[in-house]
This record gives sequence, C-alpha cells and structure tokens, in this order.
Amino acid sequence: MQAPFKLLWLVMRFIGLFILVFLLPYAAVVAYINWKALPFNQGNYYTAIAHKLHMMDTVPSPKIVCIGGSASAFSVDAGQLRDSTGFKVVNAGMSAGMGYRSILTLAADHLKPGDIAVFVLEHGFYFNRQNQGNGDKTFYEFLATNPWYLKQVTLDQWINMPAFVNEVTYANYKRWKAGKVHGDKIYRSKDISNYGDMESHKGQKPTKVIPAVKRMKYRKPMSPVFEEYANRIFDDLQKRGVKVFVAYPAASATYAWKPTLDKTMSANLDAVKLGNPHEVIFDDTMFFDTDYHMRYEYRSSYNAILGHHLKNALNAKP
Repeated sequence: MQAPFKLLWLVMRFIGLFILVFLLPYAAVVAYINWKALPFNQGNYYTAIAHKLHMMDTVPSPKIVCIGGSASAFSVDAGQLRDSTGFKVVNAGMSAGMGYRSILTLAADHLKPGDIAVFVLEHGFYFNRQNQGNGDKTFYEFLATNPWYLKQVTLDQWINMPAFVNEVTYANYKRWKAGKVHGDKIYRSKDISNYGDMESHKGQKPTKVIPAVKRMKYRKPMSPVFEEYANRIFDDLQKRGVKVFVAYPAASATYAWKPTLDKTMSANLDAVKLGNPHEVIFDDTMFFDTDYHMRYEYRSSYNAILGHHLKNALNAKP
C-alpha cells in the first residue's frame, strides 16, 4: 500500500475507533440520562413553551399573539389586552436565551392567516450580533425539555451543542436522581394562565434588578444580522395573511439614559411599530430579579400603553 493511502487508512481507523469506543457510548449515556429526566422536567418553565405553541394552534383565528422572550411572558397581561382590543389573545412569550432566530422561527411556524403577531422582543436582540440562540445554555435546556424541536435545529446550533451538552445533562441527572418535579417558585410551568401569562410571581417583592443594559454593546444602526432575519420572517408572515406589529418590552429605568434607543430600535423593520421604547420604561421597584420581569401588581400600567397603541393600529385605515 502506498504511503499516502496507508496514512489515510490509519487516520480513518483512528476516527472509527474513536467513534466506536468513545463517542457512541458517550452519546448513549447522554441520551439515556436526558430521557430518564424528562418526567422530572415537566414542572420546568421551558415546558410551558410547548403549551403556548399548542394554544397558538388551537385558539381560533383571528387572535392576537404576543411573541418574545420572558419579557413578554412575565409582563404581558393577555386578559387586559383582550379587553382593550376585543380580540382573543395568546401570550407566547418564551425565553430570550433561546435567541431571536429560535423564537421567531417557532412563532412563524404556528401563526395562522388572520392572526395578529405582536413581537415584544428584548432590547438585546436589536443590538447584539451574537445573541442568536446558538450559544446560550438556555436554548439547550429548552431542547432537553422539548426534544421534539431537535428536527428544527440549525447547523450552527448543532455545532455549538457540544459546549453545553455536559452542563445540561448534569442538571438533568440531578433532577432525575432527586426524583421530584423541577420548578422553583417563580419559573414553573404549572403557573401559566389560560392566556399563556406567567403568574407564578404574584406577590413577589422587588429584588435587585440585574442591569442587562450594562452588558450590551449598542450599535447604530441595529445589528444587520437581526434586521435581515427579522424582516425575512415578518415579510413571510405578511404574505401569509398575518398582521405584524413590533412592540417594546417593559424595562426598568436602567434604559432611560440611552437617548438613541428610540431611533435605533425603530429603524428598518418591515412592521408597524407600536409606540416607542422610552414610554414603557418604568421604575426599578416595579420589577423583580431582572429588568424585564414586571411584578404582577404593576403589569396593568404597561399593558394599558400597549393595548392603547395596538387598538389604534388595528382601527387605523390602510
């Protein structure tokens, strides 16, 4: 056998042995642990996302669907929006850590002609070029509790997956061995309302807000990666007969110092904007644990503004 072919043969043998001896047993152990942990993940916040998608499929159109990360899940009051607009409302707020591509794609797959999509996306999506959902453990926690979504995972998400497999698998191993349903007093799926609102934080006292804005790198204009992807989704939805609006999330006063916030977040998106990001900035004491999660008793102030703009937009003449 000639030298180059012999070397190639040795390399292929090494790769084959590596797969057989290490990768296959490792993959089998990981799959087994995550499968065994599934029953104990049913209280996890991420399982609520499957319920929200089911609501999008089963609530008849026309309906309003609020889509975003936990800013939507913990700040939107779907019942109040229903009263303001006269439409059925589903709160499809997910988790910002899943990234805008995962959130937008999931929502687009379940929206129907005649639906009214209101995208309530956290500020970071507009500016952070890398915040796309392929490099955050949250996305893989969602996969571990909703394995049916694996068929829609993109190539770069597969590439990034090994970095988080051990961490997520170990967390699932602890849940399995503990033998109890996971879900803390705030982030648990059983506290989802009939509209998709998360109500587990009723009565929560204000806690120190995590100032996410300090970690952000604002760009002028918004991230072209986000802009291109969002517009592709928005344009496709509108061609399918879905009305598309962009609303801004309730956020703590940490954001008030950024004078260009309105201009930057309102530019270049192919959707009707509802108000501006500055008018839904509230005092830090109205939030708990992050600058996006409104305390239950203060949600009406945000939803009154959101409902007002949405009602006017829906009643506006084309």
